[in-house]
Amino acid sequence: MKESRLQANIIQWLNALPETKAINLHGNQYTESGTPDILCVRNGRVYFFEVKTPAGRVSRIQEHRIAQWRTAGATAQVVRSLKEVKEILGEQSSEDE
Repeated sequence: MKESRLQANIIQWLNALPETKAINLHGNQYTESGTPDILCVRNGRVYFFEVKTPAGRVSRIQEHRIAQWRTAGATAQVVRSLKEVKEILGEQSSEDE
């Protein structure tokens, strides 16, 4: 699956959850290099997800931005599947196993 399709699937799933809003943070001249792909707020908690395919590599600047968000109190993580996002949010179900 392409990274863009995986991002879209994750955002669609997140936005179907109650008290949750997620958006894709498209990189452009107004965003910092290495900013994670997805911003999600759920029940007042902030999550950033850097989406990669199983073979995708995380750059040094992406690792740095993830560390900055963690230091600021957000949950920031590299994810390679919707299942990983569900695990981070504690939404794992038996059908996902």
